Amino acid sequence: MDKYQILGIISQVVTVWSAIPYILGIIRGVIVPNRVTWAIWSVVGITLWFTTWANPNSDSITVMFAFILAFNPTVVFILTFWKGSTEPISKMEKAAILIATSAIATWLFTKNNPGILPTLFAILADICALVPTIRFVNNNPDQDRPTAWILFMIGSILAISGVKLWNMDSLILPIYMTIGSFFIVIHWYIIGLKIKPHYANGFKK
Repeated sequence: MDKYQILGIISQVVTVWSAIPYILGIIRGVIVPNRVTWAIWSVVGITLWFTTWANPNSDSITVMFAFILAFNPTVVFILTFWKGSTEPISKMEKAAILIATSAIATWLFTKNNPGILPTLFAILADICALVPTIRFVNNNPDQDRPTAWILFMIGSILAISGVKLWNMDSLILPIYMTIGSFFIVIHWYIIGLKIKPHYANGFKK
């Protein structure tokens, strides 16, 4: 087992584990996930995994990382039927659904040589789904916690380190996820400190 495989396994464990604090927060009632947002993230995650898996230039670490991006939000989405909230679908969320559908359609039309284009569409859909989450954290900093996002960011960084095939097809997804999770963590701390200083402690209610 070489260093790439070791880093890949660690990144997968950390990324899967990043969902645990979120799940525990939902069970405790500390975190109130939005059902629509996580449903979209589940669809987008499945799309990312599907298009990454179909790309022959994707590193195996990236494919597994994409699978976890489908698995984690799907679990959270299921939990929203127990403890979650619903809000009207925003324009950005509608755009996320449309673009995710376009990613699948693009793959179908280019499945013999899909390349990176379907993955780029899926990442764009994820960005659209990210905006409502940023808005939710901005308005309800007490209903989210940065712990899961910090672990996810670490897992993404490790995924980058574990990639053996250094090409855009393999690197763009973990790099984007690192940047996106970092942005959420920083945004959460800024808003939390501005509203109530004790929100800065991600382990307290």
